[in-house]
Amino acid sequence: MKQQVFITSRERLNPRWQEAFDDADYCLHANFPAYQVIAESSVFWLDISRLATEARLPLLQQVVGKVDKLMVMTDQQSDLEAMQVMQSGAAGYCHYLAAPEQLREIATVVSRGGLWIGAKLMQKLLSVSAMAKVEVQRQPEPGIEKQLEQLTPRERMVAVEVGKGATNKEIAETLTITERTVKAHVSVIFNKLDVRDRVKLALLINKL
Repeated sequence: MKQQVFITSRERLNPRWQEAFDDADYCLHANFPAYQVIAESSVFWLDISRLATEARLPLLQQVVGKVDKLMVMTDQQSDLEAMQVMQSGAAGYCHYLAAPEQLREIATVVSRGGLWIGAKLMQKLLSVSAMAKVEVQRQPEPGIEKQLEQLTPRERMVAVEVGKGATNKEIAETLTITERTVKAHVSVIFNKLDVRDRVKLALLINKL
């Protein structure tokens, strides 16, 4: 896995970050302009949880302009801020106290060029996209249904739930299977449909 670099105002790495990544590095906000960035070999995590609201976007824009793969972490998530983060060019947005297992999953997605946003925000984005689709009366792209035929019935059920913005835990409960099984299905679905993350899969499933 690529190196993980945390940009933060904290004097040391959060224990959860250390548990997730043994070799994680960190840089203080104030020292970032002098930090030697090797974009292609790192995933950067910008911790804005201790910053005043008015200071967050300027720092985000500064970091986005210097790094290739960036996740933004915060203590109080909001849909508006999430949209600003994604529009600025970041690869995703999550809570700074996310579990180590989730941090590793996020790192895998982002390092492969994918995006990471919460289920609720993804549902809202899909809703907005769906309304735009109706307004312009856009037809589904040819070949989408053919792509979905590659999936087994169970994989298609999982894919449909992802399309609704459901988490792995929610899918497991809905289909009465384990989260590990859901993760296995999602990985196979990504490979079969040639998509890199849940956002792109959800857009495909919804034919947008």
